Amino acid sequence: MKRLLCIILTILTLAMPLCAYAEEGAGGADGGAADSGGVAEMPDASDVLQKDVNNVYAGMDKSYSAGYSPTVANGVATVILPLTATEPLQDNKLRIIPDLGAGGESPFVIKNYEFDVGLAANPVGDGTTAVDSYLVRLDLELAKGRVNGTYTVNIAASGKTVTGADIAQSFPVYVRITDGKSSEPVEVKPETPKPAPKLVLDGYRMNGEPMAGGEFSLTVTILNTNEKQEVRNIDVGISYDTESLYTADGKNTYYIDSIKKGESADITIPFKAHIGVAEGTKTISFTLNYENTSASSFSESGEILLQLKQPLAVKVEMSQFPNETTAGETVPITIQIMNMGRGSIYNARYEIQGDAIKTAVTTFIGNIEGGAAGSKDTSLFVGTLPGDAPYGYTDSTVIITYEDEFGGEYTEELGFSTNILRPVFAVSNDTTEDEQEEKTSQWWVTIVVVAVLLAAVIAAWVIVKQKRKKQYEDG
Repeated sequence: MKRLLCIILTILTLAMPLCAYAEEGAGGADGGAADSGGVAEMPDASDVLQKDVNNVYAGMDKSYSAGYSPTVANGVATVILPLTATEPLQDNKLRIIPDLGAGGESPFVIKNYEFDVGLAANPVGDGTTAVDSYLVRLDLELAKGRVNGTYTVNIAASGKTVTGADIAQSFPVYVRITDGKSSEPVEVKPETPKPAPKLVLDGYRMNGEPMAGGEFSLTVTILNTNEKQEVRNIDVGISYDTESLYTADGKNTYYIDSIKKGESADITIPFKAHIGVAEGTKTISFTLNYENTSASSFSESGEILLQLKQPLAVKVEMSQFPNETTAGETVPITIQIMNMGRGSIYNARYEIQGDAIKTAVTTFIGNIEGGAAGSKDTSLFVGTLPGDAPYGYTDSTVIITYEDEFGGEYTEELGFSTNILRPVFAVSNDTTEDEQEEKTSQWWVTIVVVAVLLAAVIAAWVIVKQKRKKQYEDG
C-alpha cells in the first residue's frame, strides 16, 4: 500500500509542470493573436515609395507577391517595377537610376539608363482596372559573354514630396540568366588597377570685356589628363556671386557627352553683369562630375578669377580760351574733369601740346570718385609759331590721362585754337605802324652817325695834341 501511494505521488509531481507549460503556451498564443489583431502594423513613414506587390502589370506574368521574375528573351532582360507613393510628389515624377553591377561581372551591357518616370493610371490584371503608380520598365541588353546565375539589379528611385522632403530609396529586383555560359567557378586573375582619369580646367578665354551692365561669355577648356581612358557623362556645374553675375541662358549646369583620352573639350558660358556691381575680382567655381568607361564616378573642382569693371565715363571742360592772343602774354585757364561713371578713376592729369602754346610739365589732379569732379588751374604762355610766319592761327590740344582700378590707362583729348598777334608798342595816334618803324630806323641811323663824328673829333684832337707835344719836346 505504501509503495502504491509513492507511485501515485511521483506521477502527480511529474504531471503538474507539464500542465503549467501547456497553459502558458495556450495563453501566449492567444495573447499574440490579440496583439496582432488589436494594433495593425504600419509601414515606416519614411518609406514614401512602396513596391506594388499585389497587381499584375503589362509585361508581367504574375505579381511580385506570387513570385514575379523578369523575362529573359532574345538577348534582352525585361524588368518591370511598379511603385506607389504614400505622399504626392513634386511634378509627379521620379528619377530612376539602375545599378547593373560591376562591368566585368554583370551579365548586362553597361549603359546609362538614367530616366524619369511619371505618375500614370496603369492598367492591371485584365486591363479593366487601373492603379495610379510609377511604372518602371527596363529593357536591359545582355552581354555576349554572360554567365548563368541570378543577378541583382538595384533600382534607385529619387525625388521630392510636395512638402520638399527628399526621397531616395532603392529596390532590388532579381534577374535569372539561363541562356549564358556555365557558372562553374573559373580562376580570375587579379585586375591591375588603372589610374583614375582626371579632368582639369586647362584654360579659358574671355569673349568681350567683363563690364558692369554688359554681356560677355567665358569659354572654358576641360582637359582629360589620362592618356589611356576616356571619360563620359561629364556634368559641369558652376557657382558664382549672384549679386554680381548671372548666366544669360539661365543655366548653372552644362553637359559634355565624353572626352577622349588625352584630349580636351570646350564649353562656352554666357554671362551678364548687374549694372550696380562694384568693380573688382570675381570668382567662378566649377565642379566636374564624370564617369570612366566602367561607370565609376569621379569629381574634380576648380575656379577662374575674372576682373569685373565699371564702365568709365569721363567728361572734360575747359575755361574759355581767348580767340586772339598776343605773343609773349600769359593766359590763365582751368581744366575740370568730371567722373560720370560709378567707379573711381585714378591719377587724373593733363598736359597741353601745340606749336606755340604748350605746357612744360604735366598738371596732376589726382583720384576722382564716381559722380565727382576734379579741377586744376594753370597759366599758358603764348609763344610764336615756328618758321617764317611766327604769328597767326594755331591749334593746341589738352590731353587728359587717367587710370582705372586695375591700372589700365585711358586718354581724352580736347582741342582749342587762337590767333596769335604781333606784340604792339605804344605809339602816337597820328603815326602808323610803318611810319613808327621807319622813324625808329632813322633814329638808330642818327645815333650811328653822331657816334662816328664824335669818334672822328676825338681822334683828331688826340692827333693834334700829340703833334703839339712833339713840337714842344723838339723845340
